[in-house]
Amino acid sequence: MSQTFPPSTFHGPIKEVFPDIFYVQGTVKMGPAVQITRSMVIIRENGELSLINAIRLGSEGEAELEKLGQVKHLLKIGSHGMDNPYYIDKYQPKVWSRKEVGLGYEPDVMIEENGELPFGNATVFKFQNATSPEFPILLGREGGVLITCDSVQNWSKKDLKIGSFIGGIVTRLLGFLGPAKIGPMWLKTVTPEAGPNLSFDFERLLALDFKHLLSGHGSPLLGDAKNTLEKQVRKVTF
Repeated sequence: MSQTFPPSTFHGPIKEVFPDIFYVQGTVKMGPAVQITRSMVIIRENGELSLINAIRLGSEGEAELEKLGQVKHLLKIGSHGMDNPYYIDKYQPKVWSRKEVGLGYEPDVMIEENGELPFGNATVFKFQNATSPEFPILLGREGGVLITCDSVQNWSKKDLKIGSFIGGIVTRLLGFLGPAKIGPMWLKTVTPEAGPNLSFDFERLLALDFKHLLSGHGSPLLGDAKNTLEKQVRKVTF
């Protein structure tokens, strides 16, 4: 390694949610004694791995990852990216990213709505009205699998226990707990002060066909993600 990177933090095992679609829950430190869950999605195609919302794994986790295939692609679809330089340094993957300044590295491909992806049967969505757009990915398999970063999260009480005790209290107080929850801090941060708000984007998102949600925070929501998200959208004042 040619430079110093943030160390790996506690994470669970890599789980195969659907054939060639994997999910691993890790953690991130948000402040003194405040540690919360964050998650990574891994897509395997023809022996190549694409990491979305990448989180650094420990040595055992990396060995497990390398048994799945070769890390060939790294996708930054939202704000998560603190561990991207580590993966770039170790595996030299092709980097796909939204347009962003201050990354510290140069993306190989800019992610755009309906643009190309390193795996098939998938499309890119864009929160067009967000001041800092997120680019969820929809996999057209298993009835539709929506992959998000911060925009839509899925926190249960068991997810609060993965981080620190204080982290669980903070996330609960900030309104993160709930299924297919629109990220409260994300919404506050990316909502424009004037002009169109994000309600139009969520209506566009709900027009897509999907049953499942794999988010950058929390755990997988399987089977009823679209209906659950629609209920959450109706509760929000944009």
